[in-house]
Amino acid sequence: MANKVAVKAFSLLLVVLMAGSAVMMLSGGLTGGGGQESTIKPVEGAGVVMDNGSRLFQNLPIPAIGPADARLQVYIFYSLFCPHCGNEVRNNLDYYVSLAKEGVARIYFVDFPQTGAQNLHAGLRCIARNGGPFLEVLQDLYAIILDEGRLPTMEDLRDIASRYNASIDEACINEELPIISNIVTISYSSYKVSGTPTIVVYDTVTDKGYMAVGEQSREELEKFINDVLSGSAG
Repeated sequence: MANKVAVKAFSLLLVVLMAGSAVMMLSGGLTGGGGQESTIKPVEGAGVVMDNGSRLFQNLPIPAIGPADARLQVYIFYSLFCPHCGNEVRNNLDYYVSLAKEGVARIYFVDFPQTGAQNLHAGLRCIARNGGPFLEVLQDLYAIILDEGRLPTMEDLRDIASRYNASIDEACINEELPIISNIVTISYSSYKVSGTPTIVVYDTVTDKGYMAVGEQSREELEKFINDVLSGSAG
């Protein structure tokens, strides 16, 4: 999918692309999967929860870390078959975790799987759903792509999970697959996500969202976050 940073701007309300901005800006009433507020309590540190009250995907559970009342909601759209997503995780996961631990942001890991990766995503979501080592397994799956030069399989996922004393239930996978399909549909139709990695930062203070497409260098990512916090993004 995306292999470099591509930046444009658009209004989510109008769903019209307008080139020329430093980042994509999603403004004017973000819409997602419903209207109820989250029932998830604030979470300290990097413990993963399934949050069904995010601003972009209300009523759809998304794996998340960080406090629920953080100013920023950062959405990482990823595919487990995407080497550029692997680089994003390998190079920047510690920064995302620091934002969560410092209470600056709640970080969401949004499934946007390429063809053939759906079951892997469902299995990883099951690990998060059961309070398992989501971030550790995520990194190990990407290590297969980045270090071994091949795509991970369900056998790989089960082997990795077993090393952390976690298991994956087929019934859970079957429950998660339609949820993933719904997430992908909303991502594409409502937010015009078409590749991975895509990073969306929603500011709860200004009620605006900003999008960066492609893997980010640490310098680019920190500037992106700081620009949103300072009100100079877009």
